[in-house]
Amino acid sequence: MFAPTLSGLQKTTNYKVVIPFYIYAAVSFLVSTILLLVHTGIVNSHYFNPYTLAITHTMALGWGTMIIMGASHQLLPVLIEGELDSDNLAYSTFAVTGVGIPLLITGFYVFDFGVLMLSGASLINLGVLLYIVNVYRSAFKSKVRNVHAWFIMTAALWLLATTFFWSFASV
Repeated sequence: MFAPTLSGLQKTTNYKVVIPFYIYAAVSFLVSTILLLVHTGIVNSHYFNPYTLAITHTMALGWGTMIIMGASHQLLPVLIEGELDSDNLAYSTFAVTGVGIPLLITGFYVFDFGVLMLSGASLINLGVLLYIVNVYRSAFKSKVRNVHAWFIMTAALWLLATTFFWSFASV
């Protein structure tokens, strides 16, 4: 009665673009659980503990943010009924953010708020900027205006505000 039609299929982003984000997130989740297992004593310590900060940022940036970036790269073309502006920009987002996250986490883990941590924070901010450029160019290139795409664009700006102001609050 209601047979699916091929005309209803929409093009999404190539899987080669989004899979690295998902793999990175899975590895980050594994690393954070191992760190939690190794450092069980942090439960009774102050929240401003190097291990607590490292594990929290492994979960927030390595797992959560990379999953969100990968999923939104895949979802945005469906919402705007078009293509992602640039696969290369998505790869660059992954590469820059993927290098910055371990630098930042290592800075927390060894409690060194110097060059290592600032380099990681700067790379993460650059990666978020590249992500925003790709999201906005994709959305504005499309002729379809979808409120959900606007939500993604607003969330991307919020992510930039969060990473930017937190990373340079100590400078």
